[in-house]
Order: sequence, then C-alpha cells, then structure tokens
Amino acid sequence: ILLLAVVGCSKSKGGSEGGTVNTTSRPTLRSISISSPNISIAIGTTFRLSASGTYSDGKTQGLEDGVWMSSVLDVATVGLSSGIVTALKIGETQMTVTAQGVSASSTVNVVPVILQSISIEPENTDLFVGKQKKFKAIGLFNNGAPRDLMDQEVTWSLSSGFATIDNTGMATGVSAGETVVT
Repeated sequence: ILLLAVVGCSKSKGGSEGGTVNTTSRPTLRSISISSPNISIAIGTTFRLSASGTYSDGKTQGLEDGVWMSSVLDVATVGLSSGIVTALKIGETQMTVTAQGVSASSTVNVVPVILQSISIEPENTDLFVGKQKKFKAIGLFNNGAPRDLMDQEVTWSLSSGFATIDNTGMATGVSAGETVVT
C-alpha cells in the first residue's frame, strides 16, 4: 500500500503570489551597570538599587526584567525584582542583578547605627524665675531616624548661672538673664 500526499500552493482570490518577509530581531543585552556599585548603609535601613542595560543596538535603558540576589542573606536582603536592599546586620554582601544571561554586582557594606548629632527641644524658650521647664535631647543617627535620648546618659550644662539644670533635663529659672542649654 502506498500513500501519497500532495501539497501545493495555489493562487486564491485576494491572495498574493509570493514576496519577501521582513523580520527584525530584538536587540540583545550586552552589559549591565548598577547605579550604585558600592554603598554603605546602616542596620535597619533600606536603599533602592537600580540597573541599566546596554543593548546590541547601542542603546542604554533602565533594566526592567532583572532578577536581584544577595550573596549573604543574613547581612542584607534584596527584593527579587525591586532592587530594594534591607540592611540586617553588620557585614558585607554582593547584590547581583541578572537578565538575559548577563550579570552585574554591587558591594553593600552594612554598618552600625551611629549617633551623628544631637538637638535640644525646645530650641528657644522663656523660663521665668522660680519656674521649671523640661528639655529633651534628640539624637539623629546615620540611619536617618531621630530618637529621644532620655534612655541614655545625657550630660546637661548651661552657659551661665541664670538657671540650673539637673541630669534629667529639668531646668529651673534662678534670675533674669539669658543662658544656653547644651
């Protein structure tokens, strides 16, 4: 038994007799660059990494399909698609983004939370003779968070004898005049 199939092309109404098909290929990713290749962030803070890709057509644009990974998850994590780094403990890790088989990395150093400055509240105030006013010490830390320092040992002082201040920040007016609280 022999089975023969014949397939052919025929001209149909409204059809074409042939022609060329133009195809264009999508540019391929050649390299990735990360906006912040080396960063230091304090424990408990977040930072958004972003990446851009350079393609075979020479164009560079934001990388939208990259997948982010952290090399040391207990130091810092990163959102798989967002690039948002969360610092967990002191140490160093590499954040790597990969797309279309191309990768780039950024070094992330997680540093301790450090007091950077102290402000006193209220800043400017009147204190009448014989009256009291409570002052607060507010610390600003490298993680950007202000914090009341009253649970810390704070040493208070005044620039003159017009008032007194105790170790809790309670000031008492003694005589008329001006003084600076530090």
